[in-house]
Amino acid sequence: MPLRRLPTLARHGLARLLIIPIFSLVGTWSSITAQEADSETAASSSDFQVIVNTANPTESMEASTVAKIFLKKVRRWDHDESITPIDLGPKDPVRKTFTKAVHGKSVTAIKSFWQRMIFSARGQPPEEKASAEDVVEFVRSTPGAIGYVAADTELGEDVKELKITP
Repeated sequence: MPLRRLPTLARHGLARLLIIPIFSLVGTWSSITAQEADSETAASSSDFQVIVNTANPTESMEASTVAKIFLKKVRRWDHDESITPIDLGPKDPVRKTFTKAVHGKSVTAIKSFWQRMIFSARGQPPEEKASAEDVVEFVRSTPGAIGYVAADTELGEDVKELKITP
């Protein structure tokens, strides 16, 4: 029997039976997702260090500025040197942690941003390095570079950690 022939109360009752569980599931899923995001962000900022060449006079920077640098919305240091951001590969767990903590998004979301930028000829993503050692070496040899590595990565000479503030 078609729904339009059911009495009005029966149709509304049926609708309530179908809609309430759906809203309950959506609410539960979104609260779980929010909790996961909060716990990842809170715990993650201590899992990596943002690094620059020791020739760079910058000592600290807000996380929002770091995000803009890696999206290439900020292209020059305060001392007027060109900025060269360096990413780790998309599957690297430190990249996932950095991206969630600094951008507040997933690596996939940032990659989507860059695909739109490439498609519209408005920019190219930062170069990617295969390992933390490659990132450290690039930053060591490039005074305007900025990268990130695991918190326990040895930096050696000519590379320093940049303090990130909220």
